[in-house]
Amino acid sequence: MAALATQQFQQLFQKHNHSLPIRFSTRISISEIKEGNAVYAGPLKNKNSFLHFFNQAHPHLNIKDHNLYISKHSTRKDSVINLQSKMVDEE
Repeated sequence: MAALATQQFQQLFQKHNHSLPIRFSTRISISEIKEGNAVYAGPLKNKNSFLHFFNQAHPHLNIKDHNLYISKHSTRKDSVINLQSKMVDEE
């Protein structure tokens, strides 16, 4: 799955003449994530530092136990979105 996601991101960036630096989530620090925009493509089950940073950075969003919780947002009602796929080979 990671290879497919990386390929699709790379195609998008290449189309717009930009490079796409790729880093493994197990080899990245919070300070590196804060350096600029970041996209995470991968499983939620490993509870890596990107998820912790995401939860800290978004006052209205929180990822926990394969769910995205939206609360106290100015334009969206409180809700829970299940992020777990029913398919075995994707997340």
